[in-house]
Amino acid sequence: MINLGYIAALPLGYLFVWLPVQEMLFGPAQKSSDLPVTIFNSSFIALDEHVSCPPHTYNTFILSHEPLVIYIENFLSPQESKHLIDISEDKFAPSTVSTGSDTSIRKDVRLSEVALVDRDDTVQCIEQRARAFQGWRPDLQIERLRTQRYGVGGHYSNHYDWSGASRNADRISLKPTGLLI
Repeated sequence: MINLGYIAALPLGYLFVWLPVQEMLFGPAQKSSDLPVTIFNSSFIALDEHVSCPPHTYNTFILSHEPLVIYIENFLSPQESKHLIDISEDKFAPSTVSTGSDTSIRKDVRLSEVALVDRDDTVQCIEQRARAFQGWRPDLQIERLRTQRYGVGGHYSNHYDWSGASRNADRISLKPTGLLI
């Protein structure tokens, strides 16, 4: 005969043991339809809108396993590259350097221009391709796409792409969509 005490304890075990362990292992349980389309500081995207993207193929080459460095050949089509250049032209501004809470223009450290591009259908398809390549869950944030322009003498000194200030500010990986023009 089954002890009724064990049966009564099952819901408590589920609530107080299984759900917390599951969240620690797999992240919070949310349906993608419950996730709002959110932009944080105009720089982070929590969930992409649904756009119909044309098929696209590219080749990958592992250059290093530690640290992992992957070269992605033809990640952008020639039409996408031209589109990014065209929509960036009127948005370029001097690149900044952030150290903790201080953000400034430091030409001795970084001499370039950056453009935060608008999220039209082409850009959203590139973002979706980047997310799919990296295997990102829909509840993780990604940075909005930027283009970078280095003129004669342009440079960026050795640096780290994380702040340590908060998990939301740190970069888990760099998007493979950087377009240098």
